[in-house]
Amino acid sequence: MNRRLLAPVIVAGLGLAVGSSSTVAQSWREITSSRFIRGEAQLDVAVEFASGTFRLHPGNQNQLYRIDAMYDEDSFESSTRFDPGATSLQVGVTPRDVRDGPKIDDESPQYLDLALSTAVPLNLDLKFGAAQSAIELGGLSVHRVSIKTGASSSSIGFDTTNRIVCEVLEIAVGAAELVAEGLGYSRCQTIKLAGGAGEVTLDFTGSWDDAFVTSAEVMMGLGVLNLRIPEDVGVELRMSRLFASFDREQFQKRGSNWVSTNYDRARATLKLHIRAVLGEINVEWVPVGPQ
Repeated sequence: MNRRLLAPVIVAGLGLAVGSSSTVAQSWREITSSRFIRGEAQLDVAVEFASGTFRLHPGNQNQLYRIDAMYDEDSFESSTRFDPGATSLQVGVTPRDVRDGPKIDDESPQYLDLALSTAVPLNLDLKFGAAQSAIELGGLSVHRVSIKTGASSSSIGFDTTNRIVCEVLEIAVGAAELVAEGLGYSRCQTIKLAGGAGEVTLDFTGSWDDAFVTSAEVMMGLGVLNLRIPEDVGVELRMSRLFASFDREQFQKRGSNWVSTNYDRARATLKLHIRAVLGEINVEWVPVGPQ
């Protein structure tokens, strides 16, 4: 037995056979898995979730992770693997037959809930298929994040300040709706977004560090890009666009770029590079209260 690879204890619930007039019978299985912190200096987390509802959020500070899930074991398989040597966690709910992935309707009870410690620096690699996802990263110690979604509706949020400086947040979305809120709390040095067709909202509100500079690279295909920016953050915008409308209010041309009218006096800076093909780019300036 390889003592380096110790699978955490998993508690499995009884399978429940359910059915409806429009679907075949399904056998639902519940699992719970957790581990307390044992001196880990960081944690690499990889999640692959095919369909259903996914939620990630801060958990108990002393608990490295906790997983709760329910899935249709006739069509899907669940896996949890923790490697203490590499301090890595792999979690998956994936189709048994990858050639003909099963269909899950919007009312399916299939879900995966992942709570992570706020005390340990995290590198996150999250991949979803036709899944509804709610990812709350505020209060965690996020170092690197990669999120890839398919035809799904996703929300990514920071409702409070990231405990450490984030090196990069990368998001790739397909034909989907994405809302990323509170990015000013993220403390991310680089944000990268690649969008196919759909509507994407990037909300940069939050508590920006003084003199902090965030670089954001956004590539959009066919769709709508909504930008929400605090009034006290200066923006330098470089744009490559083809048939994309751009809201220029409170911007002025400076060389080959656009800068916000508050750019020279702003306490923090957002450097935006947008490549858009079709659609529209909307900018909303959000009033800032007393500091």
